[in-house]
Amino acid sequence: MTFAAALAAMAVSGAQRHPAMHYDRYWNEYAQSFVTKIFLKAKTRDAVTTTMDQARDIIRKTWEVSGGIHQVIYLVGWQYDGHDSKYPSWDKVGDHCKSSWSDDPLTSLRMLMREVREKYNCDLSLHLNMTDAHEDSPMWQMYNDKKLLCYDKNGKSPTVGGAYKWHSISLVKEWRAGISQKRIDDLLAMIPELKDSRSVHIDALYAHASPLDGLTVEDDKKAIKAIVDYWHARGIDVTGEFLTSLDMIGYFPMVYHFNLDEGQRLRFPVEVISPGDDVWNVRKERDYYGSKKPIHGPVHTSPSSGCLYEEAWGKGCFCDMSAGILGGNALAASLFRTAFLFAWYNRHPLVRHVVTATDYAVERAGGVVANVNMATGRLSVTEKGRAVVDGGDYFLDQTWGGGVILAFSAAGCDREFALPSGWAGCTSLQGTSYPSGKKVSLPVAGGKVRVALARNESLVLKRAQ
Repeated sequence: MTFAAALAAMAVSGAQRHPAMHYDRYWNEYAQSFVTKIFLKAKTRDAVTTTMDQARDIIRKTWEVSGGIHQVIYLVGWQYDGHDSKYPSWDKVGDHCKSSWSDDPLTSLRMLMREVREKYNCDLSLHLNMTDAHEDSPMWQMYNDKKLLCYDKNGKSPTVGGAYKWHSISLVKEWRAGISQKRIDDLLAMIPELKDSRSVHIDALYAHASPLDGLTVEDDKKAIKAIVDYWHARGIDVTGEFLTSLDMIGYFPMVYHFNLDEGQRLRFPVEVISPGDDVWNVRKERDYYGSKKPIHGPVHTSPSSGCLYEEAWGKGCFCDMSAGILGGNALAASLFRTAFLFAWYNRHPLVRHVVTATDYAVERAGGVVANVNMATGRLSVTEKGRAVVDGGDYFLDQTWGGGVILAFSAAGCDREFALPSGWAGCTSLQGTSYPSGKKVSLPVAGGKVRVALARNESLVLKRAQ
């Protein structure tokens, strides 16, 4: 049973949910899915990073190399001139969203959302922003006239940001004016397919004070919770960019830049809040762009420091995707380190975290142990002694697609893997190699199969019919 189905059953039976959960259930599933963003275009560049046709190819290829994993994907820069343009307006799909199937950007977007849901098990949705107001937005005059921005004690609304200059909206004032609600309703009327996607991603959703109005950060946080409730009442989850305080847990099923530490990972299971990547891991002092420098500023503030070895806990995604990921088998290589292993982990509830002088281990139910050798950084994952991950070699049994085994080697290998207990009696595996697309057939003897893989080669395997 999926977690979404389990929550629904709990709501019907009256069973007690996790105390941190604000809702009876989330509408979509994240702990067994590949959740990511596809970057289409930046407003600061004329060139399109990823076309709609290329976005469809990314989704199709993910479906192929995974054997059918559920995808939740948000398009970044779909509106107006691209990423962070014309906010708070959402009423125009950018011309760069035209495609081979439609010259009308809105029609192109809606058709793609429907197609990938039907063909590739993908809930395609949008990356939004509800906190920024740009002076060139069609809605700027109204926000300025109605005094819906945040103002300092001198009555000024400071401009922030570099190339993406904006003013901060007072979410509590906007909510009280009924404009937040209207923005949401208008977008759902324009793109009704969002209701089928059951999820949106809201960028930079953090609270601001407006001293001139006597409004605090806590007032704005209450408005954020009301906004998330409003989306949820319409059957749509809100995933967030990052977690600003622990009292926000239970509202957001997934946080893209996740930074909880080891103790909080044990306290809040993925069914309550699912992690994305770790690029803002304060403990490792990495910022969004991967440079080795400390993170500063209120935007990057986190209630926690992050885990020392995220790979032992699982990462749901690997930051934003673009057309560049389509070359070779780079997509598969990233998916095994993140979404595929993460989904496998999440079938086994967390038990405890153990650190010795040499090893960093996370133990899960069913005899699952993820261990990082702290001297070498090598990850090994075993299930009752059976190798699941051994350095750069992966052999993951997954439940989607009628049951598949996903194999991968970063450096190349020629070795035996033991089949999981649920595959007892299997005498042969058949499948496809990527990136070559070659069909393979592997005999099983004594519950083991020999797998030979080239560097960055992966396999999708099923029981032979």
